[in-house]
Amino acid sequence: MTSPTPKTAFWEGVRTILPMLLGIVPFGVIVGITAAGTEIGGL
Repeated sequence: MTSPTPKTAFWEGVRTILPMLLGIVPFGVIVGITAAGTEIGGL
């Protein structure tokens, strides 16, 4: 392939970013649940 098409470049970017998102999102959910649990438990 000489020059990537916009679609190919898009999917290359998705494949680059997706692992980070998959790592960050569960972490954020866990932190959010923990924080909510602390709020409820502290009341």
